[in-house]
Amino acid sequence: MRTPYRLAGTLARFRLAQALPGTKKKLPLLRIQVPLTVEETAKATVGKAAPAAKKSSANGGSSSAANKSPKTPTCPILWLTGVADSASSGTSSSDTLTCPAVGKFTRQLRDAGRTVFLETDGTLLRRRIHEFRPDARLYVTVRLYGTPHTHDRRMKREGAFALAMEGLRAAHLSGFLICTHVVVEPDTQLHEINLLLQQLCGMNLDGMIITAESDASKEQRETAIAARGLIGNSGWASFSRLVQLSIDEPQSGAATVAGAQQSATQMPIDPKVRGAHDTTVSSEGVAVQ
Repeated sequence: MRTPYRLAGTLARFRLAQALPGTKKKLPLLRIQVPLTVEETAKATVGKAAPAAKKSSANGGSSSAANKSPKTPTCPILWLTGVADSASSGTSSSDTLTCPAVGKFTRQLRDAGRTVFLETDGTLLRRRIHEFRPDARLYVTVRLYGTPHTHDRRMKREGAFALAMEGLRAAHLSGFLICTHVVVEPDTQLHEINLLLQQLCGMNLDGMIITAESDASKEQRETAIAARGLIGNSGWASFSRLVQLSIDEPQSGAATVAGAQQSATQMPIDPKVRGAHDTTVSSEGVAVQ
């Protein structure tokens, strides 16, 4: 597994910027729910340009402002999660790849200089991989819940694990950076994660992330902490802790696209002022080292 030097550089630059006097502390990673429809995607990404174009035209200037890049989140790393269905008050309802315009949306974020982790369950990945372009700032990330049998049972679909592996292979052969995101659930055992990692050895992964659920018990969190030691790469183990913090922090959570256009939610970096919800992982660093 490769050490993510470019990702580490992005985080290092962010930490240096955060060290400036008067800078508000925040996480370098923001979770975003992909909009469900093409219309919602267009509104989220170009809606800010219209007022600027109108103002420029009124002053007799050029209307080229309408063609400027859309306003993007200030966080350097964006994690795209399940589709935000407007009918369900923005709750995650389905996989990111069910969004018709997710390819265009991902390109816009990446072209704005952001590192993007596109999380998917992998069932549609092989079919839709052609809609994306390989890039050093794009990580195609497949979410797994355990070994094939456990994953299929959790997904309520026979062959779901096999489809995810086929999608990863297709992405790798197409030149993409590929990751897996292993989610520790209440009944997940450390030995099962070890078996899963052994099965993934032949996938030539670029990265691996292991986290517990947002409402995980102390036992789940301890299992996740121990499992990160099995990754075998300190860079990805540290990044897993960062992703865990973005999941745990109730105010950051998974923002909608509209919310992501604001600054990232503030979060104290000092371990002494961390919330009670994170006390069970106090043995791990708050930021990527």
